[in-house]
Amino acid sequence: PLPRLCITTLVRSGTRSHDIESFVLLYHGLGFERVDLYFDEATDPTHDETKRAISSLLMPRPSGPNGLLCTARAIWCTEDWWRQTRINSRFYQRLDEPFKLYQETVHADSVLADVRARQMLAVEHALFDAQADRFQWLLHVDINEVLFLPDDERHPDARAFFHEVPSHFSAVRFTNLEAVPESLDINDPL
Repeated sequence: PLPRLCITTLVRSGTRSHDIESFVLLYHGLGFERVDLYFDEATDPTHDETKRAISSLLMPRPSGPNGLLCTARAIWCTEDWWRQTRINSRFYQRLDEPFKLYQETVHADSVLADVRARQMLAVEHALFDAQADRFQWLLHVDINEVLFLPDDERHPDARAFFHEVPSHFSAVRFTNLEAVPESLDINDPL
């Protein structure tokens, strides 16, 4: 059987609701059964418009390949959510261990308020949730990034690609390629 796929992203303040909807539908079409949207600044007033815009995406709908039922999930990263996430985070729990990544991430989060550190905490949360919900793969991308599978016959969607990954692999890293738009007046960058 094809693997179950989940994708996650950290949504920053100012992201247009149209772009969020486009992101969700793009990844549904690629075979990602669930899209987890972590809203970093949960008190941002633009999120009210976003909540209205994505409300229809939160219910399962046949928007995936061959009618695959797909959904989106909005996680509002309030101060209370961040506090609890930090308590449960391996980065914070293993702060005294010699692996420098733990200390660097906690320092970047707690002292520098670094967005990449918060992103790591959100992805860690998404990983545990995806495992609990029996997804085989979790992909993390930024809201403006696209997973490109150039061989349509071999990989008609991302499930076919991940199905071919040997079972002893626990991670796949994709090369990030940057693109520059020909015009700044773009309605849908995805």
